[in-house]
Amino acid sequence: MTDQSDVLFESTIRSQFSIPPNLVFQISSPASQISSPTPQRHRVFPPQSRMEKFNADIQKKYHKIKKQKLRQLVDQNKDSEKKVFGLVSAAMDMVEHEGKRNDNLFEDLLFYREKLAETEKLELENKKRLSSEAPSLQNLLLQKNEATISIEMLKLQKNEATISIETTKEPPKADIIEEDNAFQNEIANQSVCRCISGDQVVRDSISDVLRTLIENVLGMRVTFGPQCAEVIHEKTGYAFSLTWSTDGEELVYRVSSLGTLANIALKWMKEEIMFNTKMCPLFFNRICGIIGRA
Repeated sequence: MTDQSDVLFESTIRSQFSIPPNLVFQISSPASQISSPTPQRHRVFPPQSRMEKFNADIQKKYHKIKKQKLRQLVDQNKDSEKKVFGLVSAAMDMVEHEGKRNDNLFEDLLFYREKLAETEKLELENKKRLSSEAPSLQNLLLQKNEATISIEMLKLQKNEATISIETTKEPPKADIIEEDNAFQNEIANQSVCRCISGDQVVRDSISDVLRTLIENVLGMRVTFGPQCAEVIHEKTGYAFSLTWSTDGEELVYRVSSLGTLANIALKWMKEEIMFNTKMCPLFFNRICGIIGRA
């Protein structure tokens, strides 16, 4: 058993230290030296120079492998460092880009806020301007409507006059001959009465025109006096007088009471004015428009 263990140990030493097989050495245990009377064999070791060379080779291999490993680690670190620097640079570029983008967006926001404020200011000014123009436009529209109504009334009067003229030209029918004769006789009698004096004829003709126009069209009550007419609108309490000149071409308007029209009456309704009798349709048209607004 001792010999087998020695052989195994020797083979192990040779394999670990790369000892050539031509070098012979013997390993003996102390127990064998005590029990065995046989003389001890001396172990043979390689020369000192060869061991040093062997150790030097091992050291060289170790340092070479170590340098290779260190070089690999350094290269790996350099690659990792480059990657890290690249990522950091990209991150910084992205941060800078996002910062510029945020600055641009903030500038755009300020610009649009200023633009919105200017637009709101313009809209407010336009609203104020339109609000100030609304009353004048309403007055213009009212005047236009009044002018249209007066024109229509004049056309209606013209048509009625034309119809009456044409009717008088036509021969009377048999069934209304007596009524026409009576009507003509009445007109003739009124004409005879009015021919007493020139002033009386003027007053009577104006009175008939005003009474027909005021009572039938405007629904006002008319009271005639010497060379004047008192007109009152019972629903609103509006009252005024019309005085005509001797020749019957001019009328003088004087207000007696505005009644409930005091708040909406126009300036000329509160003053004394003079106008031609040909303007009667327009005058009463204006009054009718004001009364209709009450």
